[in-house]
Parts: sequence; structure tokens; C-alpha cells
Amino acid sequence: MKLFGKAIFMLISDPWFYVMAVPAVLIYGIGKGGLGGALGIVAVPLMALIISPTQAAAVLLPILVVMDIFAVKQHYRNADYFHVKRMLPGGLLGIFLAGMFLSVTPESGLKLLIGGLSLAFCFSIC
Repeated sequence: MKLFGKAIFMLISDPWFYVMAVPAVLIYGIGKGGLGGALGIVAVPLMALIISPTQAAAVLLPILVVMDIFAVKQHYRNADYFHVKRMLPGGLLGIFLAGMFLSVTPESGLKLLIGGLSLAFCFSIC
């Protein structure tokens, strides 16, 4: 939200947001740390039950960035930079396309997409 050209950050005051967000972030952190495997995929759908999927992703993004900074700091010596260079163009293209898709897709379409992908993931591991 902007007021007089300056960004204003509004806190989410709904207690149900925190009831869903705290477990979602913990599950995501455990999954990202390698203990939960692909368990982190439920974080955004859990949060999207309470807030819009765009806000859910925006809440998780700073957490992901900090986690990735620590991971890079820990493992940069062991990286295979040949593979990193090969994957980087596709990764950047994916980020660009996802941003474009997110900017033109309505919230209801995002909820439908997240629900469909979550169901597909559940059926693929069963």
C-alpha cells in the first residue's frame, strides 16, 4: 500500500493468520533443512487458506532469502559451478515468467492453481 508515494507496511491483525502461518513457516523450514523432504510444499497452501496466495508467497519470500543466504554461506565451497552456470539461465527465465504470470492471474485463479498442484502432488506420492 502506498501513501504519498511512500510504501506503508500493514501488519496482519487476523489471529487465524498467525495460527496458520507459524506452523506453515516451521514446516517449510524443516522441509528446507532436509528433514521433511518435500513437506515444505504445504506452506503456501496452508497460508492461502487465510490470506491471498500472493500475500502468502510474499510473507515466505524474506524467510526463504535468509535461509538461502545461510545455505550459500555454508556450502559455497562444495558447489559445482559448472552446473550452477548451466541452471542459472533457466532459473532466471522461470522467475521472470512466474512474475509475469502472477501479475496477470486473478486471486481465484491462483487459488485454483495451488489447489490443483497440491492435489496432483498428493496423488503422485500415494
